[in-house]
Amino acid sequence: PQPRRLNFRAGTHPMTTRLETLGVLAGLADVPFRRYWSVDPRPETAILARWTEESAPPALLLRDVGRGRALLFTSSVDSVAWSDWPADWTYLA
Repeated sequence: PQPRRLNFRAGTHPMTTRLETLGVLAGLADVPFRRYWSVDPRPETAILARWTEESAPPALLLRDVGRGRALLFTSSVDSVAWSDWPADWTYLA
């Protein structure tokens, strides 16, 4: 399948704003991802990024859990079968 990329234009969360200030988001948006999990987010979930394809499924989600927060990234962060991210400088950020 055609690789997908991350699209952070959907929100202005403090985390993505900080990554944008550091110059990470532009680089991360260029990383090809070949596989991801499909998820159905709960209504209270903030979608920080989506995949670049027609249906624009969620890629990075944030939700309050008890007194903390849970962040879900819907692709693997350490498998070259899923993405080229481990070889990119943004992986360290």
